[in-house]
Amino acid sequence: MVLGGRLLGLCSLIYTTKNRFLATGDKFMVKFWDMDNVDLLTSTDADGGLPASPCIRFNKEGILLAVSTNDNGIKILANSDGIRLLRTVERNI
Repeated sequence: MVLGGRLLGLCSLIYTTKNRFLATGDKFMVKFWDMDNVDLLTSTDADGGLPASPCIRFNKEGILLAVSTNDNGIKILANSDGIRLLRTVERNI
């Protein structure tokens, strides 16, 4: 697959449920694109610990993103709605 002018070997290429954003795991990072723009929107190393091609998966609502780690764990990335959801769940535990 060619994305941003280079050939990618990807573990995951994921659209949000609203098909507004595209995310992929590549080069020890998670990269995000707005589907209306060909330029990279943003990227994150999720504070480190990611494999070269991390596997990723959005939740159904597209507000949480699970990312695989080197130690066979996961990290959860969240937008502002996802953070509110996580805080609500945390308060109710």
